[in-house]
Amino acid sequence: MTDRRWLTIPQAAEILQLSAKTIYRLSVRGELPSLRIGHTLRIDAEALEQKYRTQQTQQIGRGRR
Repeated sequence: MTDRRWLTIPQAAEILQLSAKTIYRLSVRGELPSLRIGHTLRIDAEALEQKYRTQQTQQIGRGRR
């Protein structure tokens, strides 16, 4: 088994400063890799970090136009 970290929806929402509903939608659409354990969704922490970096890069790029 790998040393992957999995976050709850509220944890991921706090990190990205988005609503839990938005994180859930991103997960369901496949934009954030997730794992369903029973009734709980867990978000891959590494994928979340990549998404966060991508958002920062896009925001910086938009600011320079």
